[in-house]
Amino acid sequence: MSPAASAMLINQIAPLITGAVHKGAVKTVGCEDREELVQDCLASAAQMLDSAEQRGKVVTPGNITYYVLQSAKTGRRSTSASRTDALSPACQLDGRSSVRSMDAPVESSGGYECGSLHEIFEDRGEDPSLTAARRIDWIRVLPLLDDRSRSILCETSEGIPVNVIAERHKVSSPRIVQLKREIAAVIAEHFGNDILAIITGDTAWEKNIRSVREKEACRYERSWTR
Repeated sequence: MSPAASAMLINQIAPLITGAVHKGAVKTVGCEDREELVQDCLASAAQMLDSAEQRGKVVTPGNITYYVLQSAKTGRRSTSASRTDALSPACQLDGRSSVRSMDAPVESSGGYECGSLHEIFEDRGEDPSLTAARRIDWIRVLPLLDDRSRSILCETSEGIPVNVIAERHKVSSPRIVQLKREIAAVIAEHFGNDILAIITGDTAWEKNIRSVREKEACRYERSWTR
């Protein structure tokens, strides 16, 4: 693209496209937002300008803006014009697919909520490679513990309550808690101080969901107080 065409894109076409999109000339589809749509229209405008320049055609900012907006209205994007891709805006405009938030509640056939899509698709089982890696790590840690500590560690990993573990070892529940802290100290010394936070913390997608919910709550609170 020549410097003259680049200047036309930045100084004349970009303001026209930005203003038109923000006024609702092109509706967003699915998870798109207006800023994303503006950038996509600018990319399409750059492609049109470059193509016209190569063919020796003279175009005006108004011509490019008009055809870019008309193309965007039909669901065409700078990266694809497919109407068969389930995530394509064109496919969604045809009513053949729709995009839903992974945090959206899902209702069962009985009419009650059965969790979100995140919870439904989450694989709660361990990856085989993770299981193998943990076994390798435990092989190095278990010899550092005595028989009782190893037993308490295994029972804790199985989810056995503290009072049941205390009865098995014929000690008080506070003593089991104290022994767990001693075991945790050994593990932290071997793997590092942040290991316990890593293995007991939220997964990456759970942190992402919490962040999104906090942002939505703040946005709602600001709009309500205006």
